Amino acid sequence: MRRYLAFLAVAGLLAAGSVAWGQAPAKRIRGSVQSLDGNTLTVTTNDGETDKIALAPDYTVTAIFPTTADQVKPGRKIGIVGFGPPAQQRAAVISIFPEGQNVTEVQFPWDSAPDSTMTNGPITADVTGADGRSLTVTIKGQPVQVSVPPGAIVQTSEPGTPAQLVPGAKVIVFAQQAADGTLSSSRVGVGKGGYTPAN
Repeated sequence: MRRYLAFLAVAGLLAAGSVAWGQAPAKRIRGSVQSLDGNTLTVTTNDGETDKIALAPDYTVTAIFPTTADQVKPGRKIGIVGFGPPAQQRAAVISIFPEGQNVTEVQFPWDSAPDSTMTNGPITADVTGADGRSLTVTIKGQPVQVSVPPGAIVQTSEPGTPAQLVPGAKVIVFAQQAADGTLSSSRVGVGKGGYTPAN
């Protein structure tokens, strides 16, 4: 089950920027690095396909790695892959954004599992009671109650480098797809130390 959940979540760590694109259709690519040749990243996707992505000259790399649940606390901005009604989510993955990062407060359907939802926003309350742990995440003034089961994955990120894009490294890329099918991106999320990004 935990292995399955690991494929659900960078979603959070990269999603806030993806919704702001909108000039060309977006394609979320999850898989393993096959090669990095100059600024061309070749990825073997989790579906067994091969995608070649043209990276921008100034592309950035975000290194994603697991962290502990005690780092999820009021004041932090998070991205949640969850299930259930929009105002009452059950978290499968929680991605903690780096402090100071500008995060768009938004909630929208996600594609890592049927009926999953991405929720990005700040934590405004954290309560542990008889029914377990519950967070309140505020989206443009509206509260979203998030239950956190014991098996929820928690991850965070730090600046990475192209040197981490080695064959076999697990990546998630939010690419733009042109009319002719070619893919491009300015950012790559990569699992640190062999970690598989969970969204």
